[in-house]
Amino acid sequence: MGNFCLLKTIGLPFLKKVKSLGKGGGSGEGKPSKEGFPSPVQAFSRSLAMRNPVPRIAAIHDMSGFGRTSLTVAIPILSCMGIQVCPMPTAVLSTHTVEFTDYTLCDLTPELGGILDHWERLGLHFDGVYSGFMASPEQMDSAARCIRNCLAPGGLAVVDPVLGDNGILDPTMTPEMVEKMRWLISCADIITPNITEVALLLDEPFSALDYKLRRAMQLEIKRLQRRLGITFVFVTHDQEEALTVADRIGVMNHGCIEQIADPQTLYRRPGSEYVATFIGLTNRLPGITNGEEAVVFGQRVPLLEASKRDASTVLVRPENLVITLAANDGNMVGEHGRVDMVHFLGALARVDLTVAAGVGHLPVTVQLPANELPAGLTVGSEVVVAPRPIAALAV
Repeated sequence: MGNFCLLKTIGLPFLKKVKSLGKGGGSGEGKPSKEGFPSPVQAFSRSLAMRNPVPRIAAIHDMSGFGRTSLTVAIPILSCMGIQVCPMPTAVLSTHTVEFTDYTLCDLTPELGGILDHWERLGLHFDGVYSGFMASPEQMDSAARCIRNCLAPGGLAVVDPVLGDNGILDPTMTPEMVEKMRWLISCADIITPNITEVALLLDEPFSALDYKLRRAMQLEIKRLQRRLGITFVFVTHDQEEALTVADRIGVMNHGCIEQIADPQTLYRRPGSEYVATFIGLTNRLPGITNGEEAVVFGQRVPLLEASKRDASTVLVRPENLVITLAANDGNMVGEHGRVDMVHFLGALARVDLTVAAGVGHLPVTVQLPANELPAGLTVGSEVVVAPRPIAALAV
């Protein structure tokens, strides 16, 4: 169900604001009568304010019978802070949904409209509206309605986008509800997501943009982060985007973190085979290793610390290979091969070739500056390829 993040995240500044708003406020006013006297609604609301000038919050959340979450926690904590909590229960559960199975859930979606109708007839207004667990997309419409119609002028709307935790979507949530939550948070002054919820809400924000605009937004995100001096969590499957935007990158494999490092370390000194093959392109080349160095295509290559001893495969980046035409090799030590494809990438060129390795044929990719491409190299050219003496990972 997610933690009660309101107090933990906002703390005393929120309390001070709500208390200041609550001095004589928090009660709505209906239309005055034609005679100029207060309407019954006005009189009722003003009498409440006079008798109990306490800040009040509408808390739209579930009630869990066991688990120390949601309204079970919010009501006593906020009450101890001198705030009147007016609950609008979204569901009643036997337990929270994170650690338990076979829980019962009573969805109160049909009741929320009636509660809001009554509050609006009474002219009630709140110094804060706090929403948490939602049992249906329709409940998010009700939460937005409460913010729109029942929040006092200058009041604070806080949305805790309860969607999941520990990298897992809550079992009661659906893709439709995630999309609806993205809409609801646009109504909030403050949101309090955990890391999982940040990832679900952001998804991949630049995925639909063309290359130039995407590149410009990446640089703008970087400038904004440096200017504000705060931590950004950016979710993407685009490796180039991650390397461009991030100061530190975490690579996850089946829910576990393989390595966290700055982009250059992650790319040049991968800590595992998964990271080396996941980030960027790499070639799996046969080699003879002793734990400190390897012999690959007849050339000595130093090994990274994470390399396995007595390994028979060495992972070499395409830019860490050199290529020359076989007719011009000048007795260069390397492996002979034939060019399958040449890709012109603007400033770079990528050459796909096949070498004879042992009893089979091995695909190899070489990347180099376009102006260093050997003159006359075309598809079908006979070439010699060899590794540069740059540290690689043996696996």
